[in-house]
Amino acid sequence: MASLNNINLSNRLLALAALCGRGKRILDVGCDHGFLTIYLVQQGAFSEGICSDVNEGPLERAKEHIKENGLTSKIETLLSDGLSQYQAGTCDTIVIAGMGGMLIREILKAGRHKILPGDHLVLSPHREAEELRRYLFSEGFVLEEEDFILEKNKPYPMMRVRCEGKGFGENTYDPVELRFGPKLLSGVGSNPADYQLYLQNEAQRVRKILGKLPADGARAKELTEEFDLIQQAIERGNYEGRRDY
Repeated sequence: MASLNNINLSNRLLALAALCGRGKRILDVGCDHGFLTIYLVQQGAFSEGICSDVNEGPLERAKEHIKENGLTSKIETLLSDGLSQYQAGTCDTIVIAGMGGMLIREILKAGRHKILPGDHLVLSPHREAEELRRYLFSEGFVLEEEDFILEKNKPYPMMRVRCEGKGFGENTYDPVELRFGPKLLSGVGSNPADYQLYLQNEAQRVRKILGKLPADGARAKELTEEFDLIQQAIERGNYEGRRDY
């Protein structure tokens, strides 16, 4: 863990910070306490930042933390529903984390015209990552990096994508890659063992449910297909113990 003026950053936030890389100005949508932006500016990864949230409560907390860390001249706060109040071109990196993939997708769809070629997005959906990946790849975003963290036994996939303009290229990823992340399947990430454990736990979970369902039911068919995808992900990653569930 890292500290900002007696504030601890979790391993998840540190992994997000690493994905953000370096740039001029960063926007954190749904900033909550503002810790991520404060850390990145303190470390010199970004010169300035914007902490944005749809609710005033989190923004007030972020303002307090920004002031406590002496960064009021470098980090501003913005009351905004998604990207609605964001001015296009003012940040080169946009972070959206801590919410479902479908919600992140809707935020991006509503503000798509504000994301310019060359902009980077760092996204961390705590569910529905497949739907988010499908949208991104259909909109011409290029996947640069992925990471994955298990924190308190909860999975947190993360990705960094670059905007290349709508219509750039085509989606060449198959269903397994869309579901589990093409780069994660190749073994990248700060802790591949976390991803191995996640896949094995998912296989156990689905198999346990299947054992309680009638084999000829619609739900069993759906879960069997899901189990097959998990198996393919495990085999593609060459993880040990691939069938010891």
